[in-house]
Amino acid sequence: MPESGAIEGYRRIVATAIYPDPFSHRPVSVREANTAIAEYRRATGDVAGAVDLMLTTWVGGRFDPHAFNPRQVRFDEPHERWKTASCTNAAAGQDDVLGAAALPRPSRFEL
Repeated sequence: MPESGAIEGYRRIVATAIYPDPFSHRPVSVREANTAIAEYRRATGDVAGAVDLMLTTWVGGRFDPHAFNPRQVRFDEPHERWKTASCTNAAAGQDDVLGAAALPRPSRFEL
């Protein structure tokens, strides 16, 4: 059984490679993250830990599959978000100059 400190060190490497500090001007490096995951698995033989590190690249942190409930996932309405974020003149009932009204309304997905 590998030490938990070992996986935390690798998790920092993976997270820094995939989600670099935006002020560092460092590019995202999928290769560096994959190399760290492969090195962790080779060094420890811990397959579950390697999968945990792979999930770090996907969700940006720890993921507990037992705590995940798909019924709790809520999708927002992209058209409404667009109107909120754009220069919509709600009082006049006019959409912004980019023509948000011309955008098709996506359907809402339910699980």
